Amino acid sequence: MSNNEEKAKSRIKELRGLDEAGELDWSFSAGLMKFYDTLEQENSGLGADTRKRYRTSLRQILRVLDEICEDLGQGIQTIMAAEVTVSFVSEFVARRRSEGVTVSTINRDLTAFNNLMIAIRNDGWIEENPVRKSEKQGMKEVLPDIVLPTEAAITKLCERAPGMLFYFPRFLGATGGRVTEMARLEWPDVSGMENPVPGHVHATLRNTKGGKVRTIELTQQAIDILLQIPQSNASSFVFWDVTDHGFYKDPSNLFWG
Repeated sequence: MSNNEEKAKSRIKELRGLDEAGELDWSFSAGLMKFYDTLEQENSGLGADTRKRYRTSLRQILRVLDEICEDLGQGIQTIMAAEVTVSFVSEFVARRRSEGVTVSTINRDLTAFNNLMIAIRNDGWIEENPVRKSEKQGMKEVLPDIVLPTEAAITKLCERAPGMLFYFPRFLGATGGRVTEMARLEWPDVSGMENPVPGHVHATLRNTKGGKVRTIELTQQAIDILLQIPQSNASSFVFWDVTDHGFYKDPSNLFWG
């Protein structure tokens, strides 16, 4: 854990104590703590990965704004929500960039910042959202060209994969699915395998990025891969492992050991 992250988590703990004591009413810190605590609840309406990402961003937002307030000779616990203006947002971006943070990370932080201020506005504490009013000048993310892997590269990746992840790269290529949603695909959500031909076999994806369940039709290539995968009596997941939860929680990092 970085020093910045440790500092941010420590500050969250301090402010939570002040908030519980009723010392942060209508302040920016109170709004942040309320939103932060909402993100720890599964019924928040957001997926687990999104909630985790927002909490990470909120800790950095708090840390940087805390530093801004110190430079202004103020304590962040004394700043009212309405005092967090566009200039605060602009300075936040400038300081994150000076820390060498990538544009994509800053944009993720701004997304969390925007949703925080929406929540504060919905509570009636502010009239305008300063993040929405700010302009992301020079914040356009330049993405590299997509280069598809060669068959030799895919084969090499499969050979170094543990367990059922041997089949995973080719299945991703055959379906175009995301790592997380396919890693948690379960056999009961695969229908039509008694007649394994295109048009008859479908997969229902329940762990999608937006949290919306969707069903896809599988190609013959994807079906043929499924036919090769041995099923487990202990786990219902297609790409199963022997852990208590029965699937690979972070498959992207397991190919490089």
